[in-house]
Amino acid sequence: MVVEDEAILALHEAAVARDVTGAEVVTVHTLEDAMEQASGGEVDLAILDVALPDGEIFALADVLREHATPYVFVTAYGLSQIPVMHRSAPFLKKPFEESALRAALATLVVPRAGTRRALSAVRQAAGMGVHPKGMG
Repeated sequence: MVVEDEAILALHEAAVARDVTGAEVVTVHTLEDAMEQASGGEVDLAILDVALPDGEIFALADVLREHATPYVFVTAYGLSQIPVMHRSAPFLKKPFEESALRAALATLVVPRAGTRRALSAVRQAAGMGVHPKGMG
């Protein structure tokens, strides 16, 4: 799920997420819509802009944590403005390079048995080098 109120950026983030994960990507532009999407626990991964027209995203980040759903912050905010309990999530400061988003997403994607080689290629393309020990 991409939660972003800037339409062009949302399209770009969704395209990168689709490319990295191979999954269907839902894009929402408000906190209310994002909370509705996440409430059922069916979101597998989220890219979160912090400031939305109807509020900040931290209540959604709380819901995602409760469902063990990984997320990355993509925001103009500074890391110090992110609540301490969410600072372990990947954080990208706007503007950011596409490779940085790819790298952040690659750290959140759990490889399935047949996808380790593909994930390694994503990490190398993102400039992360060889995958960590134990990942196959």
